[in-house]
Amino acid sequence: MASFITERIKSIIFYPAYEWKIIAAEKRTLKEDFTGYAFTLILLGAAAQALGSFLFVRNVLDIDAYRFSYPLVKALVYIIMQMFTIFMLTLFINGVARRFASQKDFIKSGKLVIYALTPFLLCYILANLDRRLIIVMIPAFYSLYLFAKGLPVMLKTAPLKVPSFIFIIAITVLGINYLLEMGFAFLTALIFPDIITS
Repeated sequence: MASFITERIKSIIFYPAYEWKIIAAEKRTLKEDFTGYAFTLILLGAAAQALGSFLFVRNVLDIDAYRFSYPLVKALVYIIMQMFTIFMLTLFINGVARRFASQKDFIKSGKLVIYALTPFLLCYILANLDRRLIIVMIPAFYSLYLFAKGLPVMLKTAPLKVPSFIFIIAITVLGINYLLEMGFAFLTALIFPDIITS
C-alpha cells in the first residue's frame, strides 16, 4: 500500500498527463481510491495537526487541562474537514459537469478530486505542524494544474471550458475550506475557551 501511494504521488505530480490516463483506465473502485490513498494522506495531516497542537498550544488557566484532548479534537476536526471537502467538491463537480461541456460521472469526478488534491493534502501535512508554516500551502495551488490536466481525461471536458471550470473549482475549494475552518474555530473556542495558540 505504501509503495502504491508513493508511486502515485510521484507520478501524479511529475507526470500528470500520463498518470491521468492510467487512473482513468484503472479498475479500482472509488472507495479503494479514497481509503487507500486520500484517507492515508488525511491521516498524516491529522497526525501533524495533533503533534503541532500538542507542542504549541497553551492554556492560560491550567496547562494540563487540554494537553491531550485539544490535539485530538483538532486532529478529528481536520479529518472531518478534508473528508467533507472531498465529498462536497465531488458532488459539485459532478453536478455542474454538463454546464462545462463535461461528462456527468460521479465515480470519475471523485477520482479526479482525490488525486488532483494530492499537493493540497501534502502541503497540509507540513502546515499543520505550526500555524506559522502557512506559507508552505503555496505549492498546494499546483492542484489546480492537476485538475486542468485531469478534466479532459476523466470527464472529457472541452478544452475551451477547462479554464472556467478550474476557476469555479478553485473558488469552491477555498470557500468550503474557509467556511469549515471558521465554523470549527468557533466550536473549538466554545469547547476550549481558555486556549491560546502560538
